[in-house]
Amino acid sequence: KAFFNNKVYKRKPAVLNMVTYVCNNCNYKFNSSKPAPPKSCPYCSAKGSVEAEATASDLLREVSDLVEKDRI
Repeated sequence: KAFFNNKVYKRKPAVLNMVTYVCNNCNYKFNSSKPAPPKSCPYCSAKGSVEAEATASDLLREVSDLVEKDRI
């Protein structure tokens, strides 16, 4: 049993995998539980300008790939 806000819960609440998206037009950042980016920015309505923000792991993987590429 788990206690939260003085209430007893038998199960833990579901944890959603949130993705941070950023608009390349206005730099608006927002989170979403949907795996695919929206077709337009919810702030400036620019179409096709939203993409997932790179995580630290993504950046490290990209640098590692560049280093490996230069070694070949």
